[in-house]
Amino acid sequence: MRSKTRERLIITTIAVVLAVLLIAGGIYSVRFVQYMRVVNSIELVMLDMSMMPDGTFAGHVDAVLLAFGVEVTVEGGQITAIDVIRHRAAICETSEREKAEMREVADVVIYNQTLHVMPPFGANYRTLVFLYTIQTALMDLNVVEK
Repeated sequence: MRSKTRERLIITTIAVVLAVLLIAGGIYSVRFVQYMRVVNSIELVMLDMSMMPDGTFAGHVDAVLLAFGVEVTVEGGQITAIDVIRHRAAICETSEREKAEMREVADVVIYNQTLHVMPPFGANYRTLVFLYTIQTALMDLNVVEK
């Protein structure tokens, strides 16, 4: 009788673990599809920086599995600074490598004065969402009070 009770306990435990994994996988799959819809809808436009007013502007984008917040400073019709104020990945903490990559992208944007850049490490969805966040700051012109 003991072995049957133990066997039932093991089977029940395995069934519960599998059910939890299936539910978690389903939730992640739905969120991934939503994320891809957001990413696929992103369109980077050519901005005429010479027409931009001076100031520091905030931009925020939440792409379901990834979110950024930036402050973009414009002086004399040129981007002079891009500060990442928020970087969230849904699955895990943002790594130092990812933070460094976004800093590199910001530096390339500042150097070239355009969002149409190829980062040194190559393009990926994170880069696209980050560039779109910068574009959002420049198009919405939400002034940051300092």
